[in-house]
Amino acid sequence: MKQPNDIIILCDPDFALLRPITDDFSNPRETLVGPRRKTHFDEMSSHIVTHGHPYAQTYGLGTQWRKFNLDEIAGATSPAKEVDQKNGGLFYPAGPPYIGTASDMYKIAQAWSEFAPRVHREYPHLLAEMVSGMIGNIGTLSHCLLLYRSLISTSLTPSSLLSSSFPCSFSQYAYCIAAAHLQLPHTLIDSLMISSAGIGGEGWKFISDIPESETCSFASNPDHSIRPIPSLIHYCQRYVVDARYFWGKRKVPHGIFTCDHPLLEEPPMDLGQGVSHTEKDRMNAFMVCALTKFTNDAMMFFKDHHCEGGGNRERRELVPHVNLVRKKGG
Repeated sequence: MKQPNDIIILCDPDFALLRPITDDFSNPRETLVGPRRKTHFDEMSSHIVTHGHPYAQTYGLGTQWRKFNLDEIAGATSPAKEVDQKNGGLFYPAGPPYIGTASDMYKIAQAWSEFAPRVHREYPHLLAEMVSGMIGNIGTLSHCLLLYRSLISTSLTPSSLLSSSFPCSFSQYAYCIAAAHLQLPHTLIDSLMISSAGIGGEGWKFISDIPESETCSFASNPDHSIRPIPSLIHYCQRYVVDARYFWGKRKVPHGIFTCDHPLLEEPPMDLGQGVSHTEKDRMNAFMVCALTKFTNDAMMFFKDHHCEGGGNRERRELVPHVNLVRKKGG
């Protein structure tokens, strides 16, 4: 490998950056770590990504992978089998963005690509993350529907399968197993992303600390030098405020990158404010304002560079799915 010391950041395609992702988590102003990992984090001699010390976003994966058939997935002598419940929960429920040296990430990629098909083969009825997203926001990132017939083919109990620590994507479990197999415990950071309003283990404290009157305006023009913010939005959910203002990746029209397509109508700057709104409403307002602005910015960039006369600059409201609109009194 020519550049083993380079830093690799592996992201999902449905990420929107609020600020640059870093390999240095030394600054407490911009780094949130969950209470169960805070003591270990504070005792670490360095908070910089180095060989043998990858970092990642905290996910609600739990340690269910320890109950999988690791002999078949990783081999009878795999070090993953030696990871106990405590360390499994502290270092391995990792999700994207994953951050590591090129050397470490190459090793993980090799093991991950080997283990993912085996996890799927052993547990074929785990629904993939994409399918979970299509059925709507009926839970959080760590909730997923499971086909009941899968109970027949696994040694897991119904309660553990349907608990909040049982996630959607078999590929994420395969990553956990690969990291454990290679003895590469991850330092897990809460503040790398936000996704589902109010979910634990994410950087929502930064959003709550924004003055209510600035929620939408700051979301539309985030500036980390003024207020600390998460590194990115993982827009894997649907975001609705007042049953009208909405953003969902599967409702964005496919033709937005054309000269004739209108821009999206941007929400009012006071979205989510006032006594009639909850803290979760304000979090959703942040997401709607940010993602609407980012979508329009991307459309404007296309129009500026590819459309004679600048293209269509009219604005049109993005309409939510009818099931997301709550009827008054309902």
